[in-house]
Amino acid sequence: EDAPRGSVTVTQGSPIALSTSSDPLLFLYIRNTNLNKRSNTALVSTNGTGGSYFIIIPPDGAVHFRGDGTLLLCNEIYVQANDTTTTIEYVIAK
Repeated sequence: EDAPRGSVTVTQGSPIALSTSSDPLLFLYIRNTNLNKRSNTALVSTNGTGGSYFIIIPPDGAVHFRGDGTLLLCNEIYVQANDTTTTIEYVIAK
């Protein structure tokens, strides 16, 4: 099976899951492709929609990390914009 990947627009107050798979997450890469509005960051939660959004990705910034293969699940990754909308690209390995 191919790794979940794509480019999506995310909006403020409407978090989206990057995967529906409940498999353990092995690797995640997210890039905020917004170049026009310097204040529009992407916010990432690693514990579902009700979780805290402590990971902040500025415009043209990126984040990547590895899961431990047991505790962090692919369907626990949610992203939203902090101001109106922004576009991200992502890859998840499971």
